[in-house]
Amino acid sequence: MDKSIHYYGIGFLARAAGFNRQHALTIAYASQYVDSATEGEPIRVGDTFFDPVRTAHYGLKAFDWGVQKKIFIPFHFIPARPFDPDHGPFSFVTAANSPFANMVFRQACRASRDETSRLIGIGIALHTLADSWSHDGFSGKADPLNDVESIQLFRDGAWKHLLLENIYLDIMPKIGHAQAGYYPDDSYLRWKYVRDATKTEIVRDNPAEYAAAAETMYRLLAATKKLDSAPALPWKEIESSVLALLADPEANVAKRCGAWRSLYKSVFGEARGFDYDPLQWRQEALGGDVAWDDFRQTEFRHLAFAMKTGFYETRWVKFHRAALRQRNFVLERLL
Repeated sequence: MDKSIHYYGIGFLARAAGFNRQHALTIAYASQYVDSATEGEPIRVGDTFFDPVRTAHYGLKAFDWGVQKKIFIPFHFIPARPFDPDHGPFSFVTAANSPFANMVFRQACRASRDETSRLIGIGIALHTLADSWSHDGFSGKADPLNDVESIQLFRDGAWKHLLLENIYLDIMPKIGHAQAGYYPDDSYLRWKYVRDATKTEIVRDNPAEYAAAAETMYRLLAATKKLDSAPALPWKEIESSVLALLADPEANVAKRCGAWRSLYKSVFGEARGFDYDPLQWRQEALGGDVAWDDFRQTEFRHLAFAMKTGFYETRWVKFHRAALRQRNFVLERLL
């Protein structure tokens, strides 16, 4: 899934499920920041180093097992269930709304002495749960099952075979859905492909799958304990609007985000603060130049920030601690 769902969709659903404005936006920001946290090396802060947990990765390093194990699998391509030799062969393949993804969400919802940390953990877990629908059938590790062939899109009432896209996507690594491009992550697409390893045709109806994801996540959020709740909206009151946005064939992500923002404003009366800035939490914690997304990992050693009062209470720090908890929770049940 993309930012239109991970931030704007989750923010809307959390607010509709009874979280107050501040808490809903904290959950939404943490959910989307999973796709923004490219910091993965120790960063000097004052006289010490802070060691962040990288949750997003793009590029050739994806071939490294360490990246697959520590980033893709715990946060984006969670296996359907934990490893258990007593339950037959194990697979790293992701499955929609899987038992393991739900375990991660329940763990994040457990009571904590710090509510902000709990909300951030819920947001991270929701990202992983949401991705279990869009990444259904793919694995976060290099696997022949990720070999995608003969992609077709359903357009104007007929299936259209993609020529150039099938050629250039075929050279992508067999990791995650690299060979399927962005097709799993666009909520409005209907598409199909052949899984080369098994020669089976897989038909994907993203609007239907995303609709199931949205309702499931809304109901989980509605049932989640809230220390400071707001009036909740019944699913039936928002269902038609949510499903219409998911099926809207708008290809521009920014416009899809804007449509969610408009819905948020129409339902809740205002959309103050309902915008995603990937640098916001970094800036709160560190100040200075925090636009490091294009850095090589060795460049992080040259960064140096003053230790700000309350640094360890900032949402950026709490995000990385929550991400570490989720990563450990997943890997301890796999390896």
